[in-house]
Amino acid sequence: MLLKSPFRRLTAFALVWALWIASGAPAAIAADDDTFVDAPVLHASGTQPGTLTYGTDFHDRYQVILTEDMWAQFTLTGPAGTDFDLELYSTDVVLSETATPTAPPEDHYLVAASATPSTSGESIGVLIPPGGGGTYYIEVSTFQGSGAYTLTFSHYFPKAPRLSGADRYRTSYAISRSSFTTADTVVVASGAGFPDALAAASLAGAVDGPVLLAPPATNSGDTRLVAFQRELTRLRAKTVLVVGGSSAVNDFVFGQIENNSQFVTSAKRIGGRDRYETARLVAEETRQRTGNVTQAFVVRGDDFADALAVAPYAYHRSIPVLLTRTSSLHAQAATFIEARDVTDVVIAGGTAAVGPSVESSLRTLNGGATQVDRKAGSDRYATAVEVARYSVDERGWGSWERFGIATGVNFPDALSGGAACGMRGGGALLLTRPAALSTPVSGLLGQKASPGTQALVFGGTAVLSEEVRTQVEALIP
Repeated sequence: MLLKSPFRRLTAFALVWALWIASGAPAAIAADDDTFVDAPVLHASGTQPGTLTYGTDFHDRYQVILTEDMWAQFTLTGPAGTDFDLELYSTDVVLSETATPTAPPEDHYLVAASATPSTSGESIGVLIPPGGGGTYYIEVSTFQGSGAYTLTFSHYFPKAPRLSGADRYRTSYAISRSSFTTADTVVVASGAGFPDALAAASLAGAVDGPVLLAPPATNSGDTRLVAFQRELTRLRAKTVLVVGGSSAVNDFVFGQIENNSQFVTSAKRIGGRDRYETARLVAEETRQRTGNVTQAFVVRGDDFADALAVAPYAYHRSIPVLLTRTSSLHAQAATFIEARDVTDVVIAGGTAAVGPSVESSLRTLNGGATQVDRKAGSDRYATAVEVARYSVDERGWGSWERFGIATGVNFPDALSGGAACGMRGGGALLLTRPAALSTPVSGLLGQKASPGTQALVFGGTAVLSEEVRTQVEALIP
């Protein structure tokens, strides 16, 4: 279990160690129980039987060869009344020839764990991220009870895998896990409100890291915070850039990042007096890290949809996202464009979102040298499609090889999803209604999807129905 496993695993190992000392002689432990190096290999989909005995034989481990973009599914069925668990470890787990009852591999090798407490049936489903192919290790453990189990394993290349968790935060970490093997630098934004987070994509692209949503936790026992810290550890993040002030990511969470994260050596907050200044400061940070910025997206700052639509290209090309009021160009956006000689500006959204006066003001900047394009559709769903067509077909900022599908009625899943699409070569992030695939999205997928296309569906069935995922899958040849 993600929450109980480390403590209980250590307790189990302590029990074995005590038994060893009491007996005065080393116990006989099978190679697949306490080392990874000799673990049997699961070669293909199928079932693997095994037996665990609480007190003497806590673990069985198996190797499995996985490749990027592959979905790996593990299902465990154990005896009634037992508590058997599953954990999946990464390709770079430290192999040991010595079978000793020491602590298990550090958390930073843990890719995923089953999350159903006190049951004999468990499952893990993981999408292997780009660059993540190789030998993984699946471990079956007992924390209560003994008996025979069956481990069922399957793997395949899905057209439309769903990336989701128990809530918006764990969905964010599932998206990260399925997109990044590691990341030296991570961008963190609020999962409770969108204003400051809208600008995060370009900075995440500049540092080649994910956008993780931080929960509004106020105590270290908050399970959302525990899951957040585990993802930072899995990524082995050394630097964390927090977008937004303390009203966005509170000081307690910032302190936990700074002082209680396993690998983090630097935490920096990038926040202004409001969302507009925060967006400018993020743009400045992006510029410092890339060396130069000549392009920018301009979107409304009082809604989220259009900013989400540009996120993959902002990430892939490190193009800042600047926020403005609808009726007039915000001074923070104008200041950055003029001070940094940004002469290529793209407005996402129609005139009801970014008014004509804003477009006119943009054209006067840099002595009239700033070129302005506007991409918009009849609604947020059509606008995301038009932004994608323009960015991929006209500007070459992305590709049609990968897509992301997110709800258009809320922001959290698309914040992390935009980064996931961006790191996959600028795949289009398309927004849809929750119950059925929006017509503009189905039209684009019907035209652009080809054999080998993969569309990531962000969020659980309460956010995007299974009907949406099925429709997306049917549109991919």
